[in-house]
Amino acid sequence: MKLLFLWVENYRNMIKNQSFNISSSYHIDFDIEFNRLNISKNEGYIDNFYGNNILDITAIVGKNGAGKTTIARYLYDKCDGVQPCYENKKYVSNDKKRILVYERGSNQKGERSKLIIHYYLRDEPIINNPEGIEIELINLKAIQKEELIKAEQEHDITAVYFTNAFEISNVMNNQGLSEFSIGKIHKSLCYTPMLSLQRAFTKLKSHYGAGKADGGAILLDAINQYAQNMTTDFKTPYATAISYNFLIAVRYFLGAIVKLLPVMKDFKLNITEFGEYVKFQENFFGQSPFNQAVMFIRRCIYDHIKRYFKENHWQQMYLNILCEIVLFLNIFTSGYKNKNINFEVLEKDHISLSSREAFEKILEQIADNDENAPKKELIRKIRNVQGVDLNLIREFIELKDGNMQPLRESMWYRQVKNFLNDYNTIANIEIAQTINFGFTQLIELIIEHYNNEETVYGRMLNIIPPHMSSGEVAMINIFATVYSALKKKTSGSILLIIDEIDAFLHPKWQQDILTHITTWINESKQFNKKKVQLVIATHSPIILSDIPKDNIIYLQKPFETTAKDKLTFGANISTLFYDSFFMEQGSIGAIARKQIQWAIDNIRNIDLGIVDQKKLVYIIDNIGDKFLREKLKSYPIYIKAVEEGRDIKW
Repeated sequence: MKLLFLWVENYRNMIKNQSFNISSSYHIDFDIEFNRLNISKNEGYIDNFYGNNILDITAIVGKNGAGKTTIARYLYDKCDGVQPCYENKKYVSNDKKRILVYERGSNQKGERSKLIIHYYLRDEPIINNPEGIEIELINLKAIQKEELIKAEQEHDITAVYFTNAFEISNVMNNQGLSEFSIGKIHKSLCYTPMLSLQRAFTKLKSHYGAGKADGGAILLDAINQYAQNMTTDFKTPYATAISYNFLIAVRYFLGAIVKLLPVMKDFKLNITEFGEYVKFQENFFGQSPFNQAVMFIRRCIYDHIKRYFKENHWQQMYLNILCEIVLFLNIFTSGYKNKNINFEVLEKDHISLSSREAFEKILEQIADNDENAPKKELIRKIRNVQGVDLNLIREFIELKDGNMQPLRESMWYRQVKNFLNDYNTIANIEIAQTINFGFTQLIELIIEHYNNEETVYGRMLNIIPPHMSSGEVAMINIFATVYSALKKKTSGSILLIIDEIDAFLHPKWQQDILTHITTWINESKQFNKKKVQLVIATHSPIILSDIPKDNIIYLQKPFETTAKDKLTFGANISTLFYDSFFMEQGSIGAIARKQIQWAIDNIRNIDLGIVDQKKLVYIIDNIGDKFLREKLKSYPIYIKAVEEGRDIKW
């Protein structure tokens, strides 16, 4: 399914009575005066011009503030499904009146094309269709029940929006950038830096087990607090999200793209330590009871037994899990939410936190009874462990205690069980300090479990991104977004909207970016031949030179389209600057333009003083345009100034 056309009467008093041809495969326009929609096929249109899996590429160009981003977001907001407008029929809201035209069957052999028109108008539009194209009209003001279900099934497209820009509007509110799904099928997906940061916070917290195993609200304050404390620093979640993009790049990008990005050679790998958020805190008795418990277990158990473990990441992961088990066993020793362990006894007797005496003092506070006996014995075994012993985790899983039922219902508990079940398999995967192209199994493990909150790997395996340029980040984010969107369960084809596609990219990368995207989508077996329609907003004449003029939406004035007759495909970028980017004052900088104009204005001024003559010579000698430079050098005032300058020796 492909988007062909959009008409908007009035959107937030910005887009007013404007038509946008999103694809040039048809000639479509709407005459609001006569309520007539004119439709005809473009016989000169070439199917599969950008490859079998690329439905079309359209560019939106214009000055800053002309409305490129607004139009891109409007497309994302309105193309994610059938959007009925249930209002009193006597009143029609201006900002909702619109027409959207889609094509079904495009580029599909043996299937006849059909146009589906979603409209929200006072009256049904008059269709001028001299070629007898099959058309289905869907009145958004009246559709409901079975008709709506059928229309939604026919709306076989998913809208995807991407930008590399941090925007203040994303901080204040979503600005229409929410996501929409039907069941498990995504109908719209949004990728912005701010949303990535927000998602990273939420995702990392869920990876710490802050949830109920079978869904629903969080049950355990202790796990929730642990997860909250471990994710308070925004840098770790965001670095994790960016690193995930890098791993996708390392594993799946085309060789041609990878060669452009030296930064993808290796990534440092860390394992999150137990109680990392209290690691460097010294004021033990000034902490909350929960943090005191974490600090005590870290110093009396974690720091004690890690001395017996090799520098092995799987062992470190195992050690972290053991310490978490001790933490939550302490909380559940005498009923849910028991927090009566008294650390003041250690302060009173000046007992070191890391000593065995301290360990036994705290353990003595747990009541001796039939339920607590196996727990206390397990805690002692954990403190004395000197290597990976999965039986300790099994003993924990098999503990019989009704008070622990809420803990068993937590996602954290499921993570522990899954680690126990997986360990013998995953322990054979090598984890190095840095990972690169050679660590395929490890990369696949991290990618697979990045979104899987039922395992510990999403929070234990932390990838630290190397130093990189903003262009490298932008390039990697673009391709990771394409991968993420095309690998999800989406509805039919993808309407991929990329705002400011050229942002941060060197001209050479701008030259290649569309080639890389289209080649990857066309040739990658991972995407199962998904069809993609690209809509890009850009300021780059280099990128524009890859797109025929009929596929370009020009915005000369804010939110107003204008026609351009100049050819763009393969055009010289200097020509494109003048013809397509509204550079009425030329393509040189304003300072150069002003100084050169001063030189031109004074080239016949025989009364110039010594200082101004020196300035005139300096400007003319530095003009990069050879024709203009030599022309100005031929004037008598320049020749005189140069000769006098030799005598004066400026």
